[in-house]
Amino acid sequence: MRGSLRSGQRFRLWSKGRNQRIANTKTLKGLIALSEGKWWQAQRLLTQAGDKSELPLISYLAAARAAHEQGEDADCDDLLHKARDAAPEAEIAVGISQAQILLSRGQYEPCLATLLDLNKKAPKNTYVMKLLREVYIQLNDWSALSKLIPELRKHKAVKPAKLLKTEQRCYSNILEQSISQLPPCG
Repeated sequence: MRGSLRSGQRFRLWSKGRNQRIANTKTLKGLIALSEGKWWQAQRLLTQAGDKSELPLISYLAAARAAHEQGEDADCDDLLHKARDAAPEAEIAVGISQAQILLSRGQYEPCLATLLDLNKKAPKNTYVMKLLREVYIQLNDWSALSKLIPELRKHKAVKPAKLLKTEQRCYSNILEQSISQLPPCG
């Protein structure tokens, strides 16, 4: 009886180890495919790896990127949801990936909502600040950008030359808006 229990345990351990090796191989092959621009193959391998991996977050995030590159928005959103469920402690990482994807889709309002939420949770995250800068520029929200500029400077989130250009563009647009709201002379 003990012998059959031990052999059952050994089989389960062997099987678990085998599944992990397969998942690791699929993750590696999927990341290579992603790097080579083979989106469909990358998505398939990385999704399969995520379903069996001990670290599914990486696989799901990369698979979401591959789905996005194919224009598969529903699959991409589903994979981001799986990533969030698989590693709730990585909420910032998943949120940043989601914001990047929304930004590249041109979905600026949902992207802004995601970034503002992330900024509350991680106010010193310089990458979140950079993405916020980009969204404010895309939305022509110069007032919000002017409030962000001191934080960008304080945390050195943007190179000084780029920050100077951002400031000039921002304040120039604020000035233009102010002038256009003045009543006509005469």
